[in-house]
Parts: sequence; structure tokens; C-alpha cells
Amino acid sequence: MLFLFRQGCGQINYPGSPAGTDHIYVPFIKLPGVDRDKLISIEEQERLITGKKSLRFGKIIPVSLGTDNSGIFQTFNQLQVWRIGLWSPDARGLGLIFDRFDLDDGEKVFVYSPGKMQVLGAFTRENMNKNKTLAVMPLANDSIIIEFQFKTNRKDALHIGSVVYDYLGIYSTIGAKDGWYNASGSCNVDINCTEGQDWQSEKNSVCRKFIYKSDQGYSELCTGVLLSNTSETDVPYLLTSNHCIENSSHAENTLFVFQYESPYCEGPDGFVIKSISGSDLKATSENLDFTLVELNKIPPITYNPIYAGWSNLDIPPDNSVTIHHPNGDVKKISVDNDPAVVASYSDFDDNAFWNILQWDIGTTEAGSSGAPLFDQDHRVMGILSGGDASCGNSVNDYFLRLTNAWDDYSSSGEQLKFWLDPENSGAAFVNQRDPYAAAKLDCDTVSNISIAESKKIYSYINPDSGTITGHNTGLLIQYAEKFLIGSERNITGVRINVARAIWSENSDSVKIKIWYGTNQPDQLLYEKKLQIKAFVDSVYNFVDFDSVINVTSGFYLGYEISYYPGFSASTQFAVFHAEDRGVGGTNTAIAFNGSNWIEFPDIPEIAINTSLDLQPVICGEIPSLGIELPERENDLNIVVYPNPGSGLVTLLPDGFNNSSVRVQVYNMAGYVLKEFNIEFTGGKIDLDLTGMATGLYFIRISQGTKNETLKVSIIR
Repeated sequence: MLFLFRQGCGQINYPGSPAGTDHIYVPFIKLPGVDRDKLISIEEQERLITGKKSLRFGKIIPVSLGTDNSGIFQTFNQLQVWRIGLWSPDARGLGLIFDRFDLDDGEKVFVYSPGKMQVLGAFTRENMNKNKTLAVMPLANDSIIIEFQFKTNRKDALHIGSVVYDYLGIYSTIGAKDGWYNASGSCNVDINCTEGQDWQSEKNSVCRKFIYKSDQGYSELCTGVLLSNTSETDVPYLLTSNHCIENSSHAENTLFVFQYESPYCEGPDGFVIKSISGSDLKATSENLDFTLVELNKIPPITYNPIYAGWSNLDIPPDNSVTIHHPNGDVKKISVDNDPAVVASYSDFDDNAFWNILQWDIGTTEAGSSGAPLFDQDHRVMGILSGGDASCGNSVNDYFLRLTNAWDDYSSSGEQLKFWLDPENSGAAFVNQRDPYAAAKLDCDTVSNISIAESKKIYSYINPDSGTITGHNTGLLIQYAEKFLIGSERNITGVRINVARAIWSENSDSVKIKIWYGTNQPDQLLYEKKLQIKAFVDSVYNFVDFDSVINVTSGFYLGYEISYYPGFSASTQFAVFHAEDRGVGGTNTAIAFNGSNWIEFPDIPEIAINTSLDLQPVICGEIPSLGIELPERENDLNIVVYPNPGSGLVTLLPDGFNNSSVRVQVYNMAGYVLKEFNIEFTGGKIDLDLTGMATGLYFIRISQGTKNETLKVSIIR
């Protein structure tokens, strides 16, 4: 048995699809346009004056549109929906700020373009933060539709307070791809080039930020960094510049995008789907230009987050590195091989900055503000405020010194010490920390090909007919490999031994897929689409998943190739496979012929026993970060059934008193999804978990000092 599990992580989408079938029946609200050239000119002038390195990309248009005053209520196949359309002439993208986002279990929100070529969502109750708001990324379109699916008419559920008019074109129309790729200067160096080889861990602490500033009427891009703390707890503190996030409203309406990088040196665009919406302001200072926030959600294991180490020592670094998003581009690295010097900068406190006199490699640009300055020991010593550096003149950048941000000001709301050293240990530095380190120790790749076997790539019929594991004249463009496991495990990604990756159009793509099935792929559990140009041939390519896939028996892992137009021997994607094992040999590879799945030995043009060189990364239990349960004093000997179930769950307790009990339902990320206070009078306890998405959950039952935590699977 298998089931799909998606962790609750802010902007992550949950299962579901829009119900609306025709955008003609959606009332559209026309919003005002903007003078794009004027806005760009104003920002460029301000940047020249202030030296700040944030990047404005959008105009925020205030609106007041919600389920209580606009839109239309409709029914599609007995499903009740509310929909409204927004249109703004010449917009290159439209985003949203829900200043009321208050969903019940089972309710879903989608944001999509007319025709549904681009869809964000489902957003569910798991996307809600404590303030019941939600910032949504722009879709690359001048018109969007918002759809709310509900069970009972709740006119107070949603309210849109602002629309973000993207005038730069931050996102492209190619699904989850970015429209601002390759926008930085040519001197910038991808983090996955040689210069970044020693910084592959630290890079995962850095993110790109979209800040929606409704009070100032614009939105902008910056950089930020996750930081560790002396208590080694999993609190997701993130440090950036004050001029990026100035107040609680900005913190609440910021989107944090992780792992936006090119997959290899000077490679193609990266993906922008790993994001978290919203944060809580902890400390900030206009005098020192820093802000510390706590993300609304802990980044899940699929984001591979690292909490960076830091140093508050008042000692110049021997050499320095910054990792950042110049001009909003994919992640870059800049290097200074000389010591930084203490300096004053702009109107901020005197001698509170590290001055990088000149970058030896790369530079910084607008969008780099808030980037960390790492010392020779790979610890954060500063945060970028601004400067003069650019390609061709990479001099004089200024980073706020951590030693000044540490405790120059005594208030907890104006210093880092209170938050990063909560036990007042007096530590001058800490090293980086991986919150999922323990789980990763129980991770390994699985392969159906032995070390002794040769890896091959065979032609389908002849060299002009394609290959047996790629695009070919037989139009076998979907392949799968069968895996068997003996216990419950979690899949986080896959290593693919790519034999060929030749593309002719940007639309040439590959979908990595996981299916449930006994004798063939049956139920599709997960898919991730990548452009073929994102792969490198003749090496193992790692594809990390955006959700954790929980499996308890066999599964199929495979891929589907898309080429346009038609077949061409000059456009190929193929995967290495084991050398033919001969008659009687083991076969685990199958292909889809458009109608049926067929094992390789039964396909006349192939007729071999083999295995595809696909290696899933399989882990044990993923820790429930963000949940701190008291130590168990007495077991309550609770039985839960059916498990797995489809929504109605029964608890049979042994050891309860006839009094009130508390029941809480958590997701794997540790966040409470449901809570019940029940008067127990003996017998059983029935819980209604209908509306919960397919996945693995924790049920915690408490009575006085007694408590018990159980796992339950929901499958739909």
C-alpha cells in the first residue's frame, strides 16, 4: 500500500484541481494599469542615491474583493465554488495578498490563468498562518481567476486586500519556471560552478525573497539567510536587511523561495516552487539595517534546508564569500580573497559595516540586499546593505557586521543575541546545522542494477530509430522501473543515469513519476516536470522531489518524455540500463505503448531482460519538526482503526477515566490541523477526519498527565 504525503510548508500546493470549466462565466474586475518605464526609472534613481540593493518588480494595487462582496457563486458537479477574475492591461504578472484567508477542513483555493495553462493551488487550511493571511506568487498573465471550493456557504472566508502588478515579468509562462533568469550581469558566477564547490551546504541556507509592501505601494526582491542558534532548536530564523523587511506587515507578506538555482554551471533556469509564505518579525533596526524573522513554517526535508553558522567576533574575515540573487537571478557566488575592513556606511551607525574593497570573483546587484557574508570558516559575519559594486566596477560593498547587530541595542526587538543565544551562553560563534541530519543518516539510494553489471544504451532498431529507453520510432515515450521494499519508507528524490539529453525546443521536457501498482503502474502518486535542457548526459542527475512520498510496499518509478513536434533522431532523451541479462534473467523495466504497459522482454523491438538505472533516495522516518510533545508518563494503550482509513477513525482506549480528553491531529511537519475536546463516557471515540488530504498524520490523545501519540494513514 502506498500513499502520497505532502508536508505543510506555506506556499506548497496541495492535491486538487479547479472545478470551473469555462472562464466566460467568471465576472472580471478591471484593475488600473501602470507606467512601467516611469516606475523603473524612479527605482533606478533611488538606488543610485541610496546604494540599496533591493529590486522593485511590482506595483501594489489596493482592492477590497471577497466572498462577502464580489464574485459569483456557482455549482459544478455538485461542488460549490466562488470565483472572481482580475484583469490589468499590460501586466506581465499578477499576484495577490489575501488579508483574510480563513478556510475550514476540506476547502480549497486555486489561482489560475484563463484556460488553466498556469495553476497555483490547491491552497488549503494547511497554508493558513496565525494571522489568517496569505501572500500568493504572481502568475505570468494579465488576467487571473481565483476559485474557492467549499462545502457550506461561508461569505467571510476570503478577502483580497491587494493585487501585485508585476511590471518586470518576474515569472514566465513555462509552468514553475522563472522569467527573470539570466538577468544579472555577465560577471556573476553560478553557485554550482567550480567556485561554489566548497559552498554546496551553505547555499541551502540562502533564499530569494518577494516582499509585498502594501503600506508603500510596491513589491521587491531581496536575499536572506537561515541562521542556527546556540540551543540547536529548529526555529527557522531568517536574517535579512531592514530596508527589505521593515515591519510586521512586510514580514507577514513575504514569500521565501528556496533552492532557486541553475542545476549546473551556466546551465538553464531553476525552479521556483519551493517557497514558504509569511513570517513573524522578531527584531529589526533602522540604525543598523537588519531584520530577523521567524518563518511561518519550517522548511521541509525536500527543501534540504541548512541553518547557517555565524560569528559575532569583532575580527575581520581573512577572506569572504557571499551567496545571493543578483537582479533576482538564480543563486550566484561572489568571492573576495582579501580581508574586509571596518567602515561606516550611509546614515547608519558608525563603524558598523564590513567593507569589501573589491570582489575578485563576481559582484552584487539589486536583489542581493540581505545576502550573507561568510568568513573563511563558512560562518555568517554580515548582511549586505548596499554599495557601489557592479560588473566592470566590483568595488565597495557594505555588509552590516553581526557583532554590531548582536547587542549594540539592549531591546530584544533590536538585537540578535536574544534570539540566537536564547540561553545566554555567551557563545561567540556556532557552526551550521542540518535540522534533518538524523533522518538523512537513514537515507540511501536503491538500485536494481548490481555493481558488477555494465550500464548500456541500446538502439531501438537502428541508430536512426532512437533508443529503447528514450524517444524512438515506436513512440514508447513512457518508461517505469519496479521497486520492492519491506517496510514503510519515504522517497525524497531520485538519481537518474542520463545517457542522452538533446533538445531542440524549450518545451522538450521529461516528467519524473511515481506510481502505485502491483503488476504495472496504476495510480499516479507524484510527478515533476523538467525541461530536457536541465539534464546533463553521461552522468547521474539528481532530481529532488517537492513532496515526500511515503511507501509501504512496491512502487514504480519512471519518466515520460515530451518532444514537439514528432520524432527526430537528433532530439533524444534516454536513460542507461543494465546490459541484457539474457533468457531467464531478471527484468524490472516496462514501457507504455500508448494503450498498455508491456515488460521489456515482451516488446519485439526490445526483447531483453534489464533494469533502468533509476535510483530512488529512500529514507526512514522524517522528524516532526516544530512539534514538541511532553514526555509520556503513562501509556493509554489506545487502538486506532481502520488504519489506513479514508476519514472516519475510531479510537479504542484502555486506561481512560470518564472525563474530558483532548485530541489533536498533527501533520508530519508538526502543525495542528484539528483539535477536539471530548467528554469520554467509556467505550470508543469516533473522529471525523473527512476532508483531510491523503497522507500520514499524528493523533495525540491527552488526559491529565497521560498522553499517547499514534500514527494514522489517510488514503483517498
